[in-house]
Amino acid sequence: MASKKVERTEVVYERVEAMEVVGNKTVYYGGEGGRMKVFKIEKGVSEDVEMEDANDSGNKDEEIVWIAKSEDTNTIIQADSEQNIMGFSCDNLNKKKWQIAGYNDEVIESRYIESGNKIAVISNSDKLKIYNTETLECEEMVRGAHDDIILSMDVYGTYIATGSKDRTIKLWEYKDNKISLLAKGVGHMGAVGAIKIVPLKDGGVELVSGSMDSSIKRWKYGNGTLVGEYTIIKVHEKGDVNTLNVNTDQGIIVSGGSQDKVGRILNYRDGSVVGELKGHKRGIWAIEFYGHIVATSSGDSTIKLWSLNSNYDCIQTIDCGSTVLSMKIISNGMQILGGCNDALVRLFNISSSQVVAMFGGENSGPNKGHSDKIWSLDTFNDSSLMVTGSSDSKIIIWNDQSQVLLDQYIQKQQEDLLTSQKLDNLLSNNGDLILAFKLALSLNKPHTCLSILSKHTNRSTSATSSDAYEFYDVLIKSLSPEEVSNLLNLVLVDWSTNLKLAAFYSQILLFSIFKHHRSVLMDNHQSIKSLIPHTNKFLKFWNSLLSDSAMLDFYLQFS
Repeated sequence: MASKKVERTEVVYERVEAMEVVGNKTVYYGGEGGRMKVFKIEKGVSEDVEMEDANDSGNKDEEIVWIAKSEDTNTIIQADSEQNIMGFSCDNLNKKKWQIAGYNDEVIESRYIESGNKIAVISNSDKLKIYNTETLECEEMVRGAHDDIILSMDVYGTYIATGSKDRTIKLWEYKDNKISLLAKGVGHMGAVGAIKIVPLKDGGVELVSGSMDSSIKRWKYGNGTLVGEYTIIKVHEKGDVNTLNVNTDQGIIVSGGSQDKVGRILNYRDGSVVGELKGHKRGIWAIEFYGHIVATSSGDSTIKLWSLNSNYDCIQTIDCGSTVLSMKIISNGMQILGGCNDALVRLFNISSSQVVAMFGGENSGPNKGHSDKIWSLDTFNDSSLMVTGSSDSKIIIWNDQSQVLLDQYIQKQQEDLLTSQKLDNLLSNNGDLILAFKLALSLNKPHTCLSILSKHTNRSTSATSSDAYEFYDVLIKSLSPEEVSNLLNLVLVDWSTNLKLAAFYSQILLFSIFKHHRSVLMDNHQSIKSLIPHTNKFLKFWNSLLSDSAMLDFYLQFS
């Protein structure tokens, strides 16, 4: 074998994890620097490509681990250690063609953007992501949006505000399918765990942020800068500013701490404390306004409603059954949607203080709910759409099916009315009893089904017993598997409470079911288990009947 020798060595000053050689002119490579680079063999130089989504220095937490070229589409594809996959045009590496977002860590916040077909997402990382709600694809991703984990986010129109563990805040704009950084604010002494965009009458915006150093800052945005208007130090006696909200009509800021049981009400103009919300037994997790009411949710598993009068009185307490970590007031102030600590979304009626519906949960089946804490909840289009984000790394988009279910219910009522009329006509005119039985079974009328069997018995008093049994056999044979399952439930549940009338018919029907629909019976494990106590019950009945008949026979013989 011919000997091999190194003709040339190039130093690239990083550990290379992936490489693709295209022709004899170009080498695409990447590694610990977090960004793909191009080496021109003829020129002997390495070009640091300014990729569309890259920050100034690349992201060293996301090493490039795989690079390949698709000849069919003329695309260079790269994958990083966070399972993000991106495709770039070979003709213009500065332009990203597509991307597939990788693993989402714990989803901290997910919010609808403007038109409702996009959501902004932060997920315990330094990335800001934009997802399309129709295709469920990540359309934009800013890697290294902050120097540390993004802890808080708010959205208003096309504006997105973020607060980070790096103690800074940033204001972004999502326009023409692109995320642009508008301004950066520096000044907090701790991680920024709460942020709110405040719209102004002139179309501009201001920001209010809360930090883990228990301070709140109001920021004025203009000319590409964020300038602090004021800082309130030590808003809460214990711990951080965990959540806050702003009511511009009332001119107030309401804040809550994860370790402070008291909500603080501040004057928006100058930051002075104007009131307190006292009554919770644990820290406050979410704050929402509606008119002259403010709602707070707490670690004590309650939601409290407070009047925004001079005394800020608590006017109602809702026992939630679990800690509500995120919430929205909907239905013109009549209901509250809450994302809870136990992975359920609860719907509360304010007038009755009751839970009227629960959605999701790990027992609802795959792709039907969350399996861990629901940190974020947002609604769109008068609450017909809802998005939730959870510690299970899933983002779920929910569609309100109330009107659809109501229409289905009305249609079912109309169909049942027509079926009932047809059943009444058959029974009153001595019509086909098999058809009548099937109609009664579809309407879930166990007593009517029993009376139809009795009606057949009365008709068959002059017939032989074999003819009578043949009717039951033909009846069971004509049933569909779904109808057999309904009949099993009727026999084992509804009729089991009426021994005198149902005992004979239950045994005959069960025998015919075993004869003609054995597979349905075997597939229904619960029914098989129910047959044991059911059979024991009727065995006792027949033993008692046999004993009574023996006593009667003895009396007749010797009387």
